[in-house]
Amino acid sequence: LRSLATLSFLSLSSLSSSSSVVEAQYVSVSGTKILDPNGDELYFSGINLGNWLVWEGYLMMGDFNYRTHTGFFNSISQAFGGDDKAAEFEYTWRLNYVDEKAISDLKNLGFNSVRVPFNFKLFYQNGMIVNNGFEFFDRVIEFCRMHGMYVLLDMHGAPGYQNPGDHADNVDSNANQPRDTVKFWDGDNVSLAASIWRHIANYYKNEPVVWGYDLINEPVPQSGREYELLQSYITMANAIREVDNNHIIVAEGSWWGSDLTKIDWMDSFTAQQTGVSAQWDDKLVYQIHHYGPASGTYGREEITQKLGIPIFIGEYGETDETNLLAITDWAKSTLVGYFPWSFKKMSHDKCLWTIPPDTAYNQVKSFINNGGTPPTHLYEDMIRFATINIKNGHSSHSWHQGFYNSIKPTITCAESSAFVIPGLVQAEDYCDQYGTQIESTTDTGGGSNIGFLDPNDFTEYNINVSEARTYALEARVASQYNSGQIDVQIDGASVGLMNVPNTNGWQSWTTISTLVALPEGVHSFKLVYPNGNFNLNWVSLSTLLGGVPTNSPTGSGPTPSPFPPLTNAPTITPTEYMTSQLDSCLATNAELQARIEELEGRLAECEITSAPSAVPTPTMGNPSTPTPSKNPTSLPTKGASYSPTVRPSSFPSKMPSKMPSNAPSMIPTPLPASDPSAFPTISSPSPTLPLSPPPTQFPTSGSPDCAVAAYLPIPGKIEAESYCSMQGIIVSSGVVTQISNGDYLEFNINFTSSGSSAYTFAARVNSSTYSGQINLQVDGVSKLWLSVPHTNGSWNTIYANVHGLASGLHRVRVTMPQGGFDVDWIHFNVGTNKPP
Repeated sequence: LRSLATLSFLSLSSLSSSSSVVEAQYVSVSGTKILDPNGDELYFSGINLGNWLVWEGYLMMGDFNYRTHTGFFNSISQAFGGDDKAAEFEYTWRLNYVDEKAISDLKNLGFNSVRVPFNFKLFYQNGMIVNNGFEFFDRVIEFCRMHGMYVLLDMHGAPGYQNPGDHADNVDSNANQPRDTVKFWDGDNVSLAASIWRHIANYYKNEPVVWGYDLINEPVPQSGREYELLQSYITMANAIREVDNNHIIVAEGSWWGSDLTKIDWMDSFTAQQTGVSAQWDDKLVYQIHHYGPASGTYGREEITQKLGIPIFIGEYGETDETNLLAITDWAKSTLVGYFPWSFKKMSHDKCLWTIPPDTAYNQVKSFINNGGTPPTHLYEDMIRFATINIKNGHSSHSWHQGFYNSIKPTITCAESSAFVIPGLVQAEDYCDQYGTQIESTTDTGGGSNIGFLDPNDFTEYNINVSEARTYALEARVASQYNSGQIDVQIDGASVGLMNVPNTNGWQSWTTISTLVALPEGVHSFKLVYPNGNFNLNWVSLSTLLGGVPTNSPTGSGPTPSPFPPLTNAPTITPTEYMTSQLDSCLATNAELQARIEELEGRLAECEITSAPSAVPTPTMGNPSTPTPSKNPTSLPTKGASYSPTVRPSSFPSKMPSKMPSNAPSMIPTPLPASDPSAFPTISSPSPTLPLSPPPTQFPTSGSPDCAVAAYLPIPGKIEAESYCSMQGIIVSSGVVTQISNGDYLEFNINFTSSGSSAYTFAARVNSSTYSGQINLQVDGVSKLWLSVPHTNGSWNTIYANVHGLASGLHRVRVTMPQGGFDVDWIHFNVGTNKPP
């Protein structure tokens, strides 16, 4: 059986010398199969991270005009008024387009690998090989390690351009895509690509999360030079093998990845033209791409079966859902993996999530298309868009269930995530089933339901029960008959039976309920349908009837757990159960209301005016609504659970009702030094300024005026409570706490590094409930937006690069447009690297 087992990656530093690294196990090849580190057959249910490190014109502009990454960069440079601002937008985009939540969402949807397209320019600038791309690779690799996923690195844009397409960043080409613009096989370009791959392979040679190197994307050699492709592959592979024998070499067919005959060494004409007549690497996998009818790609696997090597499809899509499903099904039955294009897109559908442009983005697009006065005033709005709107989970995104259904991975329950209980389970999110079909639903919340149920069909799920007790089980059903039944089973034992009424229509929905006793822990939750003839939208398990939560899988797979006798579960009557829940609910609401009134009174006394939020702040939907949204952007990170709460308006507003309250907008990579002592503490002002040092303890109001406060030297660390001015700040136990929307801290800063304008900004933060935001302003000009993750009540260090900081004396304001967190200290370090 094909294995999709949860990965147990070793946390190895890719920079360590081979002699000091513990031997790790890697994905390998055996004949036409790919094997996991345990030697079991591995199938890749993957997806492309398109438009992340390589912008594609049609995705950035919402049209199909020819536009390269470089072309779009130059356009926004004109719009913003300089390359430095375009570079900052590009960098901000790359930090936020793929974050930890994006990888978590993909894992929870069943995918086990991502393909990472990149431009060679991330590793080559000014005639030298550089390390710039490792920052982004390292982040996605760590996110994938956290969630048990593999990474395939894909050189999407190669030196000299390997095809005439705009996605190769071929600035010499145009909409006609002339092949004579392809210069990869001219001059030293193949050698340069080989050197870059050697550099990358040397860095990741001991990294088990990376499974392979995709040498170049969709090669289209100039006419008459097609047989130079195979030798160029060998040149690049040999360079990799000089430093790395652990990872798989991936080679694509000629003519946009579709033609394998040009790299078929067993074909006599190919062997004659290339001089290659035997397998040229012992860890070799071939890849095809296909955009068109599924029938057009059938049979291509026969070449690799003859060669005795594995093959997968690395790109397909941009088609209708029926054809998309046909290609997926063919790949599942014939190949060793599939990677549809793409996980997320700007403006276009045919993906999992669509990101719509906002008003500012549309105005910049209009300038790019039509010219006129450069909209330089929109720069900050565009930075904000790249910081907030493009992240997974943003309220503006559209989810495409049909696309997902057409590429949905096949996983077993042993490999599936567990739904947190109390919680909601969408009927179609099963890990195993028999006889059911998925269709679109017109029920409130949209999405899909399961139907066409025959006697003894079933669906199965994993659940993680937080507490052993009696739960209210509710099911959303529709039927034209009154004979339907649901047999509820936990670990194979029946715990309840529900009868489905006639609702007078297959899309006329009602909610039925019963009580079931559940043991704590992870268990199999199976719904057997002894009598079918009904549709099922969702089921929920809650501590109060009508209290339907909206959470999703935890991401932590199930563990063997024997089913305890039901006598161990609470034994209370339905009347006692409902009465106790009602009393508890009323008491809790009374306490919350009293707290709200208290905090509102404090706000009135302070007369604080909140700054406008940088993100939409819709109010939370009624948690008792029995028809929650089915939008999978609600998937939380591992271990997250939904707990509806009421809080004062001075706290940051929750995300839209389709998202869990604790879903992080981004979890930045932690700094290597978690101990605050690793940073130099500023204990006195700059000795060149005859100003008194700040007092060791400031009052929570009436702080010293910045006009007479000391200037603190940078680089270095600044304690958050050492502000010279503030709004709404409370200091407790040496940290700034209870931050509300619009609060800020101000400091007098002396940037002492002559000639340096690039710094790394870090902040030590703690958020037990909400995700927040930091806006860094220097002399009234916004320089940085940084997301604060939900840290589960522990201290984390977040960081980001900030540019354009001139040396000398400045006023720095740290504003919290979205609060709900604490700050211990901030830190500036010279250069765009992590602080020491």
